[in-house]
Amino acid sequence: DAKMTLVFGTLNRQGIKDQEAQARYLQLHCAITLGLEDADRTISLASQLFDHASQDVHKGYSHGYLGRAFLIKAQYDQAIEHFQKALPIMLENLAPEHGDVANAYNNLGIAYDRRGSYAEAIAYYEKALAIYLKLGPESANVSAIYNNIGMAFDNKGETQKAIDYYKESLAIKMKTIGPKHPDVATTYNNLGLAYAKINDPKRAVAYLEKCLEINVKAFGEEHPAVGLACANLGDVYDQNGLYDKAIEFYNAALNVKLKTLGPDHPDILSIYVLLANAYGNKGSYDEAIEIRRRILDINLNKLGPEDQNIGIAYNDLGLAYDNKGDHPQAIAHYNKALAIYFKKLGSEHPNVGITYHNIAFSFGNKGDHEKAVAYFGRSLPIKVKNLGSEHPDVATNYHYTGLAYKNKGDHDKAIEWHEKALAINLKNLGPENSTVAIDYSEIGDSHHQKGTYEKAISCYEKSLAIQLKILGPDHPDTKRTNNNLALARRRSNQP
Repeated sequence: DAKMTLVFGTLNRQGIKDQEAQARYLQLHCAITLGLEDADRTISLASQLFDHASQDVHKGYSHGYLGRAFLIKAQYDQAIEHFQKALPIMLENLAPEHGDVANAYNNLGIAYDRRGSYAEAIAYYEKALAIYLKLGPESANVSAIYNNIGMAFDNKGETQKAIDYYKESLAIKMKTIGPKHPDVATTYNNLGLAYAKINDPKRAVAYLEKCLEINVKAFGEEHPAVGLACANLGDVYDQNGLYDKAIEFYNAALNVKLKTLGPDHPDILSIYVLLANAYGNKGSYDEAIEIRRRILDINLNKLGPEDQNIGIAYNDLGLAYDNKGDHPQAIAHYNKALAIYFKKLGSEHPNVGITYHNIAFSFGNKGDHEKAVAYFGRSLPIKVKNLGSEHPDVATNYHYTGLAYKNKGDHDKAIEWHEKALAINLKNLGPENSTVAIDYSEIGDSHHQKGTYEKAISCYEKSLAIQLKILGPDHPDTKRTNNNLALARRRSNQP
């Protein structure tokens, strides 16, 4: 950055002899300010380039620079607008297989990707890829596009396709820059996280360990890339129940980040959150509470007592007490969170709905099912208003309200609420989903308790058919449903 700033100052002192030279001068300035991530300066220079353009293609480059500046500012619609203006200019003034035409397609892919429009992103990436492949099938541009397409599929939830593209990118990098380059480590990281998503922890750990090894050799043990690799390994171990290993790697990540970023950096808090979760998952509730209190103290010192993040910290501390079984302390902390949310966010903010839901859980765990029903009832309209009446979180609210009524012994109400959950889940998830199987099973349980065995059997049979197909005969949920079905048949005198 220092070198680029020096060049920028030198260029500012140069004289401009003609319009063509001025256009080249402004293009070079734009490239430098983009490298410095100075979006506002880039926008100013790119606008001047547009005004002084001696050729139409310079206007295309101007729109390209403007689009990239708005990407830095995370203003994706404006970025797309400029990239869409750049593309036809490039197509009209350059050969259809020119590298800058490919760049224009790639820029559109990046903008749509960051906006979350993954299908559109992939379509543009593939157009860029077709050109880059003709210009050089093993170039850095081809490798980068394979990686971009992989990330778009990853974000879209099509993880196996993402893995295929990451491997295409990796193969080129291995040939062109060698197996020990940090860019290879980046692809190993992407592959590791992708394998973690499809529940292949062995491959996930293998790729993430390769990433860590390269980064340690390239940068040393106290580099942010090393901290990130350690945190990602911790995530995989945590997801697979190896909590001691997760805590080991989270602590390694924490040590790196404390040395490289300092104790006040936001990433430090994120590692503390991961550590607290891992201790909670392990059942070490006192350690989890201690770390949650540390997070709260850090936020109080930085933000003051009424910031919404303090509310989140109180809510999370409440969850830690809930996990420990200390429900009065949990409810007390949830109420502290609510007081802040009411004041800073209003009574219908999603955080209020989440905290009502948590309070309902606490009362249910205490055995106060009447209050559990009441707080689930407070949470529901907030979720419906913010998420819509058919959102999965609304179905979850219906499900737990049904459980609260079941625990109260009001099986008619339990059936009513579980049927509402079932209707949403069938629509959102389809008929062969494990959540749908749970809904059928819960409805079956309430019919079983009521003595309406025929209806119970029908629900258990539907649940069992799904579980056998998706989970297999040895899964605990399948075995439970099979046992309940057999008991209901005996009680109804069915064979």
